[in-house]
Amino acid sequence: MKQSKEQIGSCVITPAESATFARVSGDFNPLHIDPVLARRYQFGSTLIHGINGTLRALDTFFAGREHAALKSLQVTFSKPARQGDELALFAEQLSGAESGSTDVHMEVHRSGKKLQSIEFSFSDIAAANLPAPQLPAPVTDQAPEPADIGLQQAEGLAGSTTMKWDPACFRALFPNLAKTLPEPQCATILASTKIVGMICPGLNSVYARLHLTFATEAVDQATELRYRVTSVDARFSRVLMEVSNPVASGTIEAFFRPPPVSQASASDIATLVDDDRFRGQTALVIGGSRGLGEVTAKVLAAGGANTIITYASGHADATKVAADILANGGVCNTLKLDVLDGSDPHPLFDNPDRITHIYYMASPLIEKSDARIWDAQLFGKYTDFYLNGLANLLARFAGNPQYRDAQLSIYLPSTAFLDQPEKGFFEYSVCKAATESFALQIQSRYPRWRFFTPRLPRMLTDQTSGIAGLDILDSARHILASLEGH
Repeated sequence: MKQSKEQIGSCVITPAESATFARVSGDFNPLHIDPVLARRYQFGSTLIHGINGTLRALDTFFAGREHAALKSLQVTFSKPARQGDELALFAEQLSGAESGSTDVHMEVHRSGKKLQSIEFSFSDIAAANLPAPQLPAPVTDQAPEPADIGLQQAEGLAGSTTMKWDPACFRALFPNLAKTLPEPQCATILASTKIVGMICPGLNSVYARLHLTFATEAVDQATELRYRVTSVDARFSRVLMEVSNPVASGTIEAFFRPPPVSQASASDIATLVDDDRFRGQTALVIGGSRGLGEVTAKVLAAGGANTIITYASGHADATKVAADILANGGVCNTLKLDVLDGSDPHPLFDNPDRITHIYYMASPLIEKSDARIWDAQLFGKYTDFYLNGLANLLARFAGNPQYRDAQLSIYLPSTAFLDQPEKGFFEYSVCKAATESFALQIQSRYPRWRFFTPRLPRMLTDQTSGIAGLDILDSARHILASLEGH
């Protein structure tokens, strides 16, 4: 008999919990634990481990039960969840086909959108029948580097990974599962995320689906989970694997996600720019450590500008960009500056050369919205960067007599989506339109300030790395063309 699906709880997985889960599972993929590096991936921030969300859902379901054992588990990960997202957990229970077995369908949602679908079958068992745990490998605080392989290297890949286990750590994360399910079953599920995140696909991985069938009787020693790649599909960057140990056997589906984009070098960009095109400019490039800000800084420096690039958290990225510019004979300094913090102290005006141009390239992750009319939260995120962050920055210049009544050029890239609307980018486009209006209003207040708001097309960045047909040097060409008259 089918019961209606109902919400049985909710949870929020924090960065600290993700770090603990990485230790428990052995999956130290930076997508989950390194916010600076994760911002370079398509998702723009750290995500929870998908299996962490699955186990949190199971932990909620098994609250109040004494002992049970899984017979099967199938999980489909349809959308990712960020750390800090509130996740709603739903369940509907079905009567099983065989006596003593229960089938359950669960879903994990965020803001009404389904992120995971979980199907599992279990039976209640007595404590005397639980398989004896034999899991000698402890968790570790060391974060090993995940394998960085490609599709061709995945062909025929096979091996095994040691299952990690720390009862105290696991109990802290999943107290109900720790006292309900056999430890080898939990450790086997944990090992699946280690295979995907650390081995295959490894560094640039997306976990898509897991299916396990569990042994129904006590098992012998189970300290490893074996894996074997059975199929690689280059059309979809997809890999299928078989996994097995004495506890369970099944399959994993995963995808290779595009790696972060390496923008064109300063020397390559210099071939497009006249040596003295921007000579005389002292240019402050906000967000110049990566993406289009990096491209803009390299274009300006190639044309003779004295560039200062800012970063909020990516010091290493900024240093790398500056080194590339300097190696090509350009001038570039770095400056830590968070535009979202209006009170953040910084040496912005310590430079002896007066800044003549500002290039405002700060941006959050540009997400595609599937809201029927309006996503206020997403619009608020864009507003924080494109309006509030900009206002924080300009307020500092307006408060300084050196700049308040001086000539100052401000470059604010807008979007071609205002001319040709793109489905899913409504909030982004509206915020960019508001930014154009903001620029007009500020220019009327400070007549010697000049604003440029070119409507740029979609270009190659970390966030668009999966879109075909975007050329690495086209970004520099578009930026250079938009700077005519600036």
